[in-house]
Amino acid sequence: ATAGTDETYYSFDGSSFTDLITYNSTANFCLKAYTTSSTSGDNDGDRIPDWWEILYFGSPANCIATNDVDGDGQNNREEYICGMDPTNATSCFMITDCGTPSGEDCFVIEWNAVSGRVYYSQWSTNLILGFNPLSSGIEFPCNACTDAAHSAEDTCFYQVKVELQ
Repeated sequence: ATAGTDETYYSFDGSSFTDLITYNSTANFCLKAYTTSSTSGDNDGDRIPDWWEILYFGSPANCIATNDVDGDGQNNREEYICGMDPTNATSCFMITDCGTPSGEDCFVIEWNAVSGRVYYSQWSTNLILGFNPLSSGIEFPCNACTDAAHSAEDTCFYQVKVELQ
């Protein structure tokens, strides 16, 4: 990535969605991923409950789990897991801010948390080596994680996972 630019890369493997954001203010990276879980009250087997499909699409038949109706880069299943509105392009799970607060020796990641979800943050210095736990079991209204242990690293990758509570 070039300094002063934002680039976004998406990947979906059928059970998790990954969005890697180059955050140009700090030359660090933020990564977020969503994991799926089983859903009761899901008669069509798409891992989205029928009540949610009726709320946003009128019926389960009108909601295709892998469609991105609002064009925000997150499909309907991902929007359900994250607690977002699948018909509104401005309603998507994202890291809303990340950086080093002035005068502090730490890195703070913030996201748009919603009730009924649990968040897990992880970090890595190398995407090939995988991620290590940073914070777990973060519940709404908390929407941030502070990493004071890895501030000396030149580059860190952060991942925030969200699951249904």
